Amino acid sequence: MHRLTPALSLLALLAALALPSVNTAFLNGLPFDTPLEIVSCVVLLPLLLSIGNRRLWRRLTGHQAHRALLASALAALLLKAALAVGGTHTGFVACYATPTDPSSAGACQRSWAYPRAPWTRVDRTIDFGEADWNLSFFNGRGFNYYRLGEYSRTWMPFVANWKGTLGDATTRLRVEYTGEGAIDVGGRLQVLPRNYAQVASFDLTLLAPTDRSFRATYTYDDGYRIGMRGGHPYATLRVTAYDASGAVVPLAAPPARLQQIATVAADLLVALPLVWLIGAYARSLRPRRLRAMTGALVCLGGLELILLVADQAVAARACFVTACLLVLSALSGPAPRRTFWAGWPLLVVLTLLLPDLGAPGYGEVRLMGGGTDPLTYESFAREILTSGSLRGGENWFYYQPLYRYLRFLEHLLLGDGQTLITMMAHGLWVGTTLWAYATLRPARRAPAPVRGLAALCGVACLALIMTPQWRSYLAEGLSEYWTWLLLPLVVADIGGRARRHQPTVAYVAAALSMTTRFNQGPALLALAGASLLQSPRARRHGLAMAAAFGLFVVLLPAWHNYHYAGVLTFLPKSADIPENLVLKPSDLLTASPDVWARLVYQARGIAGLSNGLVQATVPLWALLGVWLATLVLVARRRAFTLRTAALMAVPLCYLGVHVVYQVALRHVTAGYLSMGLVSLAALGAMRAPSGVPAASTATGTAET
Repeated sequence: MHRLTPALSLLALLAALALPSVNTAFLNGLPFDTPLEIVSCVVLLPLLLSIGNRRLWRRLTGHQAHRALLASALAALLLKAALAVGGTHTGFVACYATPTDPSSAGACQRSWAYPRAPWTRVDRTIDFGEADWNLSFFNGRGFNYYRLGEYSRTWMPFVANWKGTLGDATTRLRVEYTGEGAIDVGGRLQVLPRNYAQVASFDLTLLAPTDRSFRATYTYDDGYRIGMRGGHPYATLRVTAYDASGAVVPLAAPPARLQQIATVAADLLVALPLVWLIGAYARSLRPRRLRAMTGALVCLGGLELILLVADQAVAARACFVTACLLVLSALSGPAPRRTFWAGWPLLVVLTLLLPDLGAPGYGEVRLMGGGTDPLTYESFAREILTSGSLRGGENWFYYQPLYRYLRFLEHLLLGDGQTLITMMAHGLWVGTTLWAYATLRPARRAPAPVRGLAALCGVACLALIMTPQWRSYLAEGLSEYWTWLLLPLVVADIGGRARRHQPTVAYVAAALSMTTRFNQGPALLALAGASLLQSPRARRHGLAMAAAFGLFVVLLPAWHNYHYAGVLTFLPKSADIPENLVLKPSDLLTASPDVWARLVYQARGIAGLSNGLVQATVPLWALLGVWLATLVLVARRRAFTLRTAALMAVPLCYLGVHVVYQVALRHVTAGYLSMGLVSLAALGAMRAPSGVPAASTATGTAET
């Protein structure tokens, strides 16, 4: 039991952090839709994901501290559960509906913040301008408008109803609006006349004494359609409360005093153990270089916060890039994995301060373009939410199978807005890339050209992540980006482990990648084949793992298609349509002008020239350069083995598919990213002068 207490305390603290509660709490549970909740999760990540960190934590802290942590987490769980059952949300219960979706029949649309509630959400106040509504249900399947004469996705009509209680100090309400509706305060009805030309306003004085119940109905439908001329403001509704002295006061009534006390107690019972964990984490930074690195990262974070307030997006991005390069440089020193766990959590926090990723608009909902793949996947994820079914919007998969379920989990964890999802994807991609560098980089005793080229590989991979084109891909929610996040884990687990270990993480990540994008299958199978080039005993276990990997890939979509459509196939229906399979393999045997013209177009796309953006092409060619340089260096040092050759051929498998398959910059990203990663693996496999394998020296058993 003594050995289980630390693990139980961490799991209980995570459960207390995740348990949903009333909205007045700062740590109100899933979804984690505020920076404070994200930072709280980041504090737990090093201990939850690293066995070495947990061992070090147990050595530095006593058993009594673990018991106290467990008791605090359990008390927080009980308090939050009581608040969830008996407490009340502060604000106005809102029901949003739309006349454009006949299937909903005026019912309340669902939100990710309150997935099981009969209403849409709870608005703490009613203060909405043209861009403040953040209605995520417009990314549903019933709102795919893009043709002339249809509704405009940036100008959607909707209906909203609120009910709640006004604060006792309120004596006057000021209402500003466009649209139409009505407000009822204590049975006194005030109609909002139809008004779409400009923002109108009026004052509503409350009679004393009066009932404080508040109800409002609001409709916005000006008849605008795609192709029409606009010129008037979009939906606006602001209700401001004033007291007898004319000062602005909160619109909604506060919760009961007992609930306020219980909420503060629950927050403290979760927050204080997290602060204690930060202190224990700081005490573990015994090497001076780790303290210097974390101190520099904290200073850069402070500077980035100042630049965020000053709205200096370029300078804030420069601070973040500097921080990433600082951690990359520190990973070249001893104990790289311990350095990673000291640096990467701070980089995730710094990601929350990047204006070019959307800070500080963390709850902003981005309406996807009509007729686009991102809108389709968002609508599939919403259908899982509303139906509670794994059907995922299709009986027989036409679109790529897995991404809709990943998108569902993203929103379930991070809420309605896309800003935090983009930030966490960015932070995870940086993290997996740095982890690959920490695992694969050559030993410090390796020759200088080898170490220098490995550093260039790491810089080139990070440069790809920092390029605006790929940040926009993350913000758009393209289905490929999860494969970019997982690819460093696949290569690191295959190329960086000792031969007696099995790359379990690699097989799981490869399975997830392949069911997300089937066109990456040949390259992922090549990586799986490279992992089998080990000792005979390891090869036997590896074959079993590969069989399990293949069964997962084949059976998951096949089960879905058979269960919902009665068709036993694992391939999507879109696998061989002309839009995807632009050339049939048999066409390559002919030499017609059309085939040659198409091959030239495909070659330009594979080279990253399909969109004509030089800024986007530079990081791709930098990765190509380090891959070619690695080939030359490995050949000159005669360090080629069968396994190294298999790894270095992986980018060709990624890119070769696009000779016949559709090609765009996002499609070839994984191929170029793999160039930097497999180059790291090849350089790390080169032996140091003493004959010690570089990879095993880089990941020595003494580190945590």
